[in-house]
Amino acid sequence: MPLLLTDRDTLYYFAHPPLLHYYVAASFLYYGETDHLKYYDDATQRALAADHGTLFNPPPFGFTRAGAEYARHQITGMQNNHYTISPPLSDGKNSIPVRKLELDSIYQHYTKNPHKLESRAPIIFLAALTVALLGCWAAKLTGQWWVGFLAAAAYATSPEVFVRSSYGGYFAIGNFALLLMLMATASANSSNAMNRGLNGFAAGCFAAWSDHKLVLFPLAVVLWQAFSERKLKPIKTLFQPVVLGFAVGTVLFWVYGSLINPSVFWLDHVRTHLFDRVLHYNPLGYANYPSVPALWIEFWKHSGYLLLPLGILSICLAFFSAKDRNTGGFSWLAVAGLWAVYSLITALVFSWADWRMTKHLMLLMPVLYLAPLLWAAQYPRRLVLVSAIFLPLLTWNIYTVLEIASNFAAFHVSPAW
Repeated sequence: MPLLLTDRDTLYYFAHPPLLHYYVAASFLYYGETDHLKYYDDATQRALAADHGTLFNPPPFGFTRAGAEYARHQITGMQNNHYTISPPLSDGKNSIPVRKLELDSIYQHYTKNPHKLESRAPIIFLAALTVALLGCWAAKLTGQWWVGFLAAAAYATSPEVFVRSSYGGYFAIGNFALLLMLMATASANSSNAMNRGLNGFAAGCFAAWSDHKLVLFPLAVVLWQAFSERKLKPIKTLFQPVVLGFAVGTVLFWVYGSLINPSVFWLDHVRTHLFDRVLHYNPLGYANYPSVPALWIEFWKHSGYLLLPLGILSICLAFFSAKDRNTGGFSWLAVAGLWAVYSLITALVFSWADWRMTKHLMLLMPVLYLAPLLWAAQYPRRLVLVSAIFLPLLTWNIYTVLEIASNFAAFHVSPAW
Protein backbone atom coordinates (compact mmCIF):
# COMPACT_ATOMS: atom_id res chain seq x y z
CA MET A 1 0.00 0.00 0.00
CA PRO A 2 1.49 3.39 -0.98
CA LEU A 3 1.12 4.94 2.48
CA LEU A 4 3.50 7.89 2.64
CA LEU A 5 3.23 11.44 3.95
CA THR A 6 4.07 13.73 1.01
CA ASP A 7 4.91 17.40 0.51
CA ARG A 8 1.53 17.70 -1.22
CA ASP A 9 -0.17 17.16 2.15
CA THR A 10 -1.42 13.68 1.28
CA LEU A 11 -0.93 10.47 3.22
CA TYR A 12 -0.72 8.27 0.14
CA TYR A 13 1.63 8.48 -2.83
CA PHE A 14 -0.29 8.33 -6.09
CA ALA A 15 1.70 10.85 -8.14
CA HIS A 16 2.96 8.10 -10.48
CA PRO A 17 2.10 4.45 -11.08
CA PRO A 18 3.75 2.16 -8.53
CA LEU A 19 5.89 -0.26 -10.55
CA LEU A 20 9.22 1.48 -9.94
CA HIS A 21 8.47 1.64 -6.23
CA TYR A 22 7.87 -2.12 -6.15
CA TYR A 23 11.27 -2.62 -7.75
CA VAL A 24 12.89 -0.34 -5.17
CA ALA A 25 11.11 -2.18 -2.35
CA ALA A 26 12.44 -5.48 -3.74
CA SER A 27 15.91 -3.94 -3.81
CA PHE A 28 15.67 -3.02 -0.11
CA LEU A 29 14.52 -6.57 0.60
CA TYR A 30 17.46 -7.99 -1.36
CA TYR A 31 19.96 -5.84 0.55
CA GLY A 32 18.33 -6.64 3.90
CA GLU A 33 17.49 -2.99 4.59
CA THR A 34 13.70 -3.12 4.89
CA ASP A 35 13.89 -2.03 8.55
CA HIS A 36 15.18 1.32 7.30
CA LEU A 37 11.79 1.93 5.64
CA LYS A 38 9.96 1.48 8.94
CA TYR A 39 10.83 5.04 9.92
CA TYR A 40 8.79 6.44 7.03
CA ASP A 41 5.87 4.18 7.75
CA ASP A 42 5.85 5.05 11.46
CA ALA A 43 5.87 8.79 10.70
CA THR A 44 3.00 8.42 8.25
CA GLN A 45 1.03 6.18 10.60
CA ARG A 46 1.24 8.86 13.30
CA ALA A 47 -0.02 11.51 10.87
CA LEU A 48 -2.85 9.19 9.83
CA ALA A 49 -3.79 8.49 13.45
CA ALA A 50 -3.81 12.24 14.22
CA ASP A 51 -6.21 12.81 11.31
CA HIS A 52 -8.54 10.10 12.59
CA GLY A 53 -8.35 11.26 16.20
CA THR A 54 -6.85 7.95 17.25
CA LEU A 55 -4.58 7.83 20.30
CA PHE A 56 -0.92 7.15 19.51
CA ASN A 57 2.48 7.67 21.03
CA PRO A 58 4.43 10.73 19.83
CA PRO A 59 7.81 10.02 18.23
CA PRO A 60 10.49 9.19 20.79
CA PHE A 61 12.82 11.99 19.77
CA GLY A 62 13.29 15.70 19.86
CA PHE A 63 13.57 17.53 16.59
CA THR A 64 15.47 20.29 14.87
CA ARG A 65 13.49 22.64 12.70
CA ALA A 66 15.44 24.02 9.76
CA GLY A 67 15.43 27.81 9.65
CA ALA A 68 14.76 28.14 13.38
CA GLU A 69 18.38 28.55 14.40
CA TYR A 70 18.54 24.75 14.65
CA ALA A 71 17.09 24.96 18.16
CA ARG A 72 16.37 21.67 19.86
CA HIS A 73 12.75 21.08 20.85
CA GLN A 74 10.96 18.34 22.72
CA ILE A 75 7.44 17.04 22.11
CA THR A 76 5.43 17.34 25.33
CA GLY A 77 1.98 16.28 24.17
CA MET A 78 -0.65 16.55 21.49
CA GLN A 79 -3.74 18.71 20.97
CA ASN A 80 -6.02 19.12 17.92
CA ASN A 81 -3.70 17.52 15.34
CA HIS A 82 -0.78 19.53 16.74
CA TYR A 83 2.20 18.48 18.79
CA THR A 84 2.81 20.71 21.79
CA ILE A 85 6.50 21.44 22.16
CA SER A 86 9.02 22.93 24.55
CA PRO A 87 10.70 25.34 24.32
CA PRO A 88 8.49 27.45 21.99
CA LEU A 89 9.60 28.12 18.43
CA SER A 90 11.31 31.37 17.51
CA ASP A 91 7.93 32.83 16.51
CA GLY A 92 6.57 32.15 20.03
CA LYS A 93 4.35 29.23 19.05
CA ASN A 94 4.37 26.26 21.37
CA SER A 95 2.78 23.80 18.93
CA ILE A 96 3.35 22.50 15.42
CA PRO A 97 1.01 20.51 13.11
CA VAL A 98 1.61 16.77 13.27
CA ARG A 99 1.90 16.52 9.49
CA LYS A 100 4.41 19.37 9.37
CA LEU A 101 6.70 17.89 11.98
CA GLU A 102 6.48 14.36 10.63
CA LEU A 103 7.23 15.55 7.09
CA ASP A 104 10.23 17.52 8.35
CA SER A 105 11.42 14.42 10.20
CA ILE A 106 11.07 12.31 7.05
CA TYR A 107 13.24 14.72 5.07
CA GLN A 108 15.81 14.90 7.86
CA HIS A 109 15.92 11.12 8.13
CA TYR A 110 16.41 10.74 4.36
CA THR A 111 19.17 13.40 4.35
CA LYS A 112 21.06 11.50 7.04
CA ASN A 113 20.39 8.00 5.68
CA PRO A 114 19.58 8.15 1.95
CA HIS A 115 20.47 4.49 1.20
CA LYS A 116 21.30 5.43 -2.37
CA LEU A 117 22.55 2.00 -3.42
CA GLU A 118 19.31 0.24 -2.47
CA SER A 119 17.07 2.90 -4.00
CA ARG A 120 19.12 3.39 -7.17
CA ALA A 121 20.02 -0.21 -8.04
CA PRO A 122 16.79 -0.94 -10.00
CA ILE A 123 17.09 2.41 -11.80
CA ILE A 124 20.68 1.76 -12.89
CA PHE A 125 19.73 -1.75 -14.01
CA LEU A 126 16.81 -0.52 -16.14
CA ALA A 127 18.97 2.24 -17.62
CA ALA A 128 21.71 -0.25 -18.52
CA LEU A 129 19.12 -2.59 -20.03
CA THR A 130 17.80 0.29 -22.14
CA VAL A 131 21.29 0.99 -23.49
CA ALA A 132 21.80 -2.70 -24.32
CA LEU A 133 18.44 -3.05 -26.07
CA LEU A 134 18.90 0.18 -28.01
CA GLY A 135 22.32 -0.97 -29.18
CA CYS A 136 21.12 -4.44 -30.17
CA TRP A 137 18.11 -3.05 -32.04
CA ALA A 138 20.25 -0.44 -33.80
CA ALA A 139 22.66 -3.19 -34.89
CA LYS A 140 19.79 -5.34 -36.19
CA LEU A 141 18.19 -2.37 -37.91
CA THR A 142 21.34 -1.42 -39.79
CA GLY A 143 22.97 -4.83 -40.07
CA GLN A 144 26.17 -3.43 -38.57
CA TRP A 145 27.22 -4.26 -35.01
CA TRP A 146 29.57 -1.29 -34.80
CA VAL A 147 26.72 1.11 -35.60
CA GLY A 148 24.70 -0.38 -32.75
CA PHE A 149 27.66 0.01 -30.41
CA LEU A 150 28.21 3.62 -31.50
CA ALA A 151 24.53 4.53 -31.06
CA ALA A 152 24.35 2.88 -27.64
CA ALA A 153 27.55 4.56 -26.46
CA ALA A 154 26.38 7.98 -27.67
CA TYR A 155 23.00 7.55 -25.97
CA ALA A 156 24.51 6.29 -22.69
CA THR A 157 26.98 9.17 -22.43
CA SER A 158 24.52 11.94 -23.27
CA PRO A 159 24.89 14.15 -20.16
CA GLU A 160 21.29 14.20 -18.94
CA VAL A 161 20.81 10.55 -19.83
CA PHE A 162 23.94 9.69 -17.87
CA VAL A 163 22.89 11.60 -14.74
CA ARG A 164 19.22 10.68 -14.83
CA SER A 165 20.10 7.01 -15.28
CA SER A 166 21.16 6.89 -11.65
CA TYR A 167 19.01 9.47 -9.89
CA GLY A 168 15.75 8.95 -8.01
CA GLY A 169 13.33 9.62 -10.83
CA TYR A 170 11.25 7.89 -13.49
CA PHE A 171 13.60 8.50 -16.42
CA ALA A 172 15.13 5.02 -16.55
CA ILE A 173 11.93 3.01 -16.31
CA GLY A 174 10.13 5.47 -18.60
CA ASN A 175 12.65 5.24 -21.44
CA PHE A 176 12.91 1.47 -21.01
CA ALA A 177 9.12 1.13 -21.31
CA LEU A 178 9.11 3.50 -24.29
CA LEU A 179 11.78 1.45 -26.05
CA LEU A 180 9.71 -1.70 -25.50
CA MET A 181 6.71 -0.03 -27.14
CA LEU A 182 8.86 1.25 -30.02
CA MET A 183 10.17 -2.25 -30.66
CA ALA A 184 6.73 -3.86 -30.34
CA THR A 185 5.13 -1.51 -32.86
CA ALA A 186 8.03 -1.80 -35.32
CA SER A 187 7.66 -5.57 -35.62
CA ALA A 188 5.30 -6.25 -38.51
CA ASN A 189 5.96 -9.88 -39.39
CA SER A 190 2.50 -11.30 -40.06
CA SER A 191 3.71 -14.89 -39.61
CA ASN A 192 4.24 -14.15 -35.93
CA ALA A 193 1.09 -12.13 -35.29
CA MET A 194 0.24 -13.84 -32.00
CA ASN A 195 3.62 -13.14 -30.40
CA ARG A 196 3.63 -9.60 -31.81
CA GLY A 197 0.25 -8.95 -30.25
CA LEU A 198 1.29 -10.33 -26.88
CA ASN A 199 4.53 -8.34 -26.93
CA GLY A 200 2.67 -5.14 -27.76
CA PHE A 201 0.05 -5.73 -25.07
CA ALA A 202 2.70 -6.51 -22.43
CA ALA A 203 4.76 -3.46 -23.42
CA GLY A 204 1.71 -1.17 -23.17
CA CYS A 205 0.65 -2.59 -19.82
CA PHE A 206 4.19 -2.32 -18.46
CA ALA A 207 4.38 1.31 -19.62
CA ALA A 208 1.06 2.19 -17.95
CA TRP A 209 2.39 0.94 -14.61
CA SER A 210 5.73 2.70 -15.12
CA ASP A 211 4.84 6.31 -15.94
CA HIS A 212 1.47 7.78 -16.91
CA LYS A 213 3.20 10.33 -19.19
CA LEU A 214 3.92 7.46 -21.59
CA VAL A 215 0.26 7.66 -22.64
CA LEU A 216 1.55 9.93 -25.41
CA PHE A 217 2.86 6.92 -27.33
CA PRO A 218 -0.45 4.98 -27.46
CA LEU A 219 -2.09 8.29 -28.36
CA ALA A 220 0.39 8.62 -31.22
CA VAL A 221 -0.54 5.10 -32.38
CA VAL A 222 -4.20 6.14 -32.50
CA LEU A 223 -3.51 9.38 -34.35
CA TRP A 224 -1.10 7.79 -36.82
CA GLN A 225 -3.59 5.06 -37.68
CA ALA A 226 -6.33 7.65 -38.18
CA PHE A 227 -4.01 9.71 -40.40
CA SER A 228 -2.67 6.79 -42.44
CA GLU A 229 -6.14 5.34 -43.06
CA ARG A 230 -7.75 8.77 -43.40
CA LYS A 231 -10.40 7.63 -40.93
CA LEU A 232 -10.57 6.96 -37.23
CA LYS A 233 -11.86 3.47 -36.45
CA PRO A 234 -12.32 3.37 -32.64
CA ILE A 235 -12.85 -0.39 -32.30
CA LYS A 236 -9.90 -1.32 -34.51
CA THR A 237 -7.69 1.27 -32.84
CA LEU A 238 -8.59 0.14 -29.33
CA PHE A 239 -7.49 -3.39 -30.17
CA GLN A 240 -4.05 -2.30 -31.29
CA PRO A 241 -1.89 -4.33 -28.84
CA VAL A 242 0.05 -1.40 -27.36
CA VAL A 243 -3.07 0.76 -27.05
CA LEU A 244 -5.08 -2.06 -25.47
CA GLY A 245 -2.25 -2.95 -23.10
CA PHE A 246 -1.83 0.64 -21.95
CA ALA A 247 -5.58 1.04 -21.50
CA VAL A 248 -5.83 -2.13 -19.40
CA GLY A 249 -2.80 -1.13 -17.33
CA THR A 250 -4.23 2.33 -16.71
CA VAL A 251 -7.61 0.93 -15.66
CA LEU A 252 -5.89 -1.46 -13.25
CA PHE A 253 -3.86 1.40 -11.77
CA TRP A 254 -6.97 3.54 -11.32
CA VAL A 255 -8.83 0.62 -9.72
CA TYR A 256 -5.83 0.02 -7.45
CA GLY A 257 -5.78 3.67 -6.34
CA SER A 258 -9.54 3.90 -5.96
CA LEU A 259 -9.71 0.79 -3.79
CA ILE A 260 -7.05 2.17 -1.45
CA ASN A 261 -8.33 5.74 -1.12
CA PRO A 262 -10.38 7.22 -3.97
CA SER A 263 -10.39 10.81 -2.71
CA VAL A 264 -6.61 10.96 -2.27
CA PHE A 265 -6.06 9.16 -5.58
CA TRP A 266 -8.18 11.78 -7.32
CA LEU A 267 -6.39 14.63 -5.56
CA ASP A 268 -2.81 13.41 -5.96
CA HIS A 269 -2.82 11.69 -9.34
CA VAL A 270 -5.77 12.91 -11.38
CA ARG A 271 -6.00 16.52 -10.29
CA THR A 272 -2.49 17.45 -9.14
CA HIS A 273 -0.47 15.45 -11.67
CA LEU A 274 -2.80 15.59 -14.65
CA PHE A 275 -5.31 18.45 -14.72
CA ASP A 276 -3.23 20.95 -12.73
CA ARG A 277 -0.22 20.41 -14.97
CA VAL A 278 -2.23 21.01 -18.13
CA LEU A 279 -4.07 24.01 -16.68
CA HIS A 280 -0.91 25.52 -15.13
CA TYR A 281 -2.49 25.54 -11.69
CA ASN A 282 -0.97 24.79 -8.30
CA PRO A 283 2.81 24.73 -8.92
CA LEU A 284 3.38 23.22 -5.44
CA GLY A 285 6.10 25.70 -4.59
CA TYR A 286 8.21 25.05 -7.67
CA ALA A 287 9.18 28.06 -9.74
CA ASN A 288 11.66 29.56 -12.23
CA TYR A 289 10.74 27.31 -15.13
CA PRO A 290 12.17 28.36 -18.49
CA SER A 291 10.13 29.78 -21.34
CA VAL A 292 9.35 27.48 -24.27
CA PRO A 293 12.27 28.83 -26.41
CA ALA A 294 14.63 28.62 -23.43
CA LEU A 295 13.48 25.05 -22.73
CA TRP A 296 14.31 23.90 -26.25
CA ILE A 297 17.59 25.81 -26.36
CA GLU A 298 18.61 24.07 -23.14
CA PHE A 299 17.56 20.68 -24.51
CA TRP A 300 19.44 21.39 -27.76
CA LYS A 301 22.60 22.25 -25.81
CA HIS A 302 22.36 19.40 -23.32
CA SER A 303 21.81 16.82 -26.06
CA GLY A 304 25.05 17.82 -27.74
CA TYR A 305 23.93 20.43 -30.29
CA LEU A 306 23.98 17.92 -33.16
CA LEU A 307 21.40 15.39 -31.95
CA LEU A 308 18.24 17.46 -32.01
CA PRO A 309 18.55 18.81 -35.58
CA LEU A 310 19.85 15.43 -36.79
CA GLY A 311 16.95 13.57 -35.17
CA ILE A 312 14.27 15.93 -36.50
CA LEU A 313 15.74 15.93 -40.00
CA SER A 314 16.08 12.13 -39.98
CA ILE A 315 12.46 11.61 -38.94
CA CYS A 316 11.32 13.78 -41.85
CA LEU A 317 13.68 12.15 -44.35
CA ALA A 318 12.78 8.64 -43.13
CA PHE A 319 9.08 9.38 -43.56
CA PHE A 320 9.31 10.85 -47.05
CA SER A 321 11.79 8.25 -48.31
CA ALA A 322 10.14 5.17 -46.82
CA LYS A 323 7.34 4.68 -49.36
CA ASP A 324 9.30 2.13 -51.40
CA ARG A 325 10.81 0.29 -48.41
CA ASN A 326 8.80 -2.61 -47.07
CA THR A 327 11.21 -5.48 -46.70
CA GLY A 328 11.19 -8.48 -44.43
CA GLY A 329 7.73 -7.64 -43.12
CA PHE A 330 9.07 -4.37 -41.71
CA SER A 331 6.86 -1.40 -42.63
CA TRP A 332 9.32 1.48 -42.82
CA LEU A 333 6.65 4.04 -43.62
CA ALA A 334 4.50 3.00 -40.67
CA VAL A 335 7.43 3.19 -38.27
CA ALA A 336 8.67 6.54 -39.56
CA GLY A 337 5.14 7.99 -39.50
CA LEU A 338 4.44 6.77 -35.98
CA TRP A 339 7.75 8.17 -34.71
CA ALA A 340 7.03 11.50 -36.36
CA VAL A 341 3.57 11.75 -34.75
CA TYR A 342 4.91 10.68 -31.35
CA SER A 343 7.75 13.22 -31.49
CA LEU A 344 5.40 16.03 -32.45
CA ILE A 345 2.89 15.21 -29.70
CA THR A 346 5.61 14.92 -27.06
CA ALA A 347 7.18 18.22 -28.10
CA LEU A 348 3.84 20.04 -28.00
CA VAL A 349 2.61 18.56 -24.71
CA PHE A 350 5.78 19.15 -22.73
CA SER A 351 6.22 22.62 -24.17
CA TRP A 352 2.76 23.49 -22.89
CA ALA A 353 2.42 21.56 -19.64
CA ASP A 354 3.40 23.02 -16.29
CA TRP A 355 6.73 21.96 -14.71
CA ARG A 356 8.47 22.75 -18.01
CA MET A 357 11.75 20.84 -17.74
CA THR A 358 14.18 19.05 -20.03
CA LYS A 359 13.64 15.85 -18.02
CA HIS A 360 10.24 15.50 -19.69
CA LEU A 361 11.80 15.92 -23.13
CA MET A 362 14.04 12.96 -22.30
CA LEU A 363 11.19 10.80 -23.61
CA LEU A 364 12.32 11.92 -27.07
CA MET A 365 15.89 10.66 -26.70
CA PRO A 366 15.47 7.04 -27.92
CA VAL A 367 13.68 8.25 -31.05
CA LEU A 368 16.22 10.99 -31.71
CA TYR A 369 19.04 8.42 -31.60
CA LEU A 370 17.20 5.74 -33.60
CA ALA A 371 15.65 7.95 -36.29
CA PRO A 372 18.98 8.62 -38.10
CA LEU A 373 19.59 4.87 -38.21
CA LEU A 374 16.08 4.23 -39.51
CA TRP A 375 16.78 6.63 -42.37
CA ALA A 376 20.27 5.27 -43.03
CA ALA A 377 19.51 1.54 -42.75
CA GLN A 378 20.26 -0.46 -45.95
CA TYR A 379 22.17 2.52 -47.39
CA PRO A 380 25.94 2.23 -46.68
CA ARG A 381 26.73 5.83 -47.60
CA ARG A 382 24.00 7.13 -45.30
CA LEU A 383 25.37 4.97 -42.47
CA VAL A 384 28.80 6.46 -42.96
CA LEU A 385 27.32 9.96 -42.85
CA VAL A 386 25.30 9.28 -39.70
CA SER A 387 28.29 7.62 -38.03
CA ALA A 388 30.46 10.59 -38.95
CA ILE A 389 28.00 12.79 -37.03
CA PHE A 390 27.64 10.38 -34.09
CA LEU A 391 31.41 10.30 -33.49
CA PRO A 392 31.83 14.01 -32.60
CA LEU A 393 28.56 13.78 -30.66
CA LEU A 394 29.98 10.89 -28.63
CA THR A 395 33.21 12.83 -28.08
CA TRP A 396 31.30 15.87 -26.81
CA ASN A 397 29.18 13.67 -24.55
CA ILE A 398 32.19 12.03 -22.93
CA TYR A 399 33.96 15.35 -22.45
CA THR A 400 30.85 16.87 -20.83
CA VAL A 401 30.28 13.89 -18.55
CA LEU A 402 33.87 14.16 -17.34
CA GLU A 403 33.29 17.86 -16.67
CA ILE A 404 30.13 17.01 -14.71
CA ALA A 405 32.10 14.49 -12.66
CA SER A 406 34.60 17.16 -11.66
CA ASN A 407 32.08 19.99 -11.12
CA PHE A 408 28.47 18.82 -11.05
CA ALA A 409 27.03 22.25 -10.22
CA ALA A 410 28.51 23.76 -13.38
CA PHE A 411 26.06 21.79 -15.54
CA HIS A 412 22.93 23.86 -15.00
CA VAL A 413 19.47 22.35 -15.46
CA SER A 414 16.42 24.63 -15.21
CA PRO A 415 15.08 24.97 -12.62
CA ALA A 416 16.97 22.03 -11.01
CA TRP A 417 17.67 18.34 -11.47
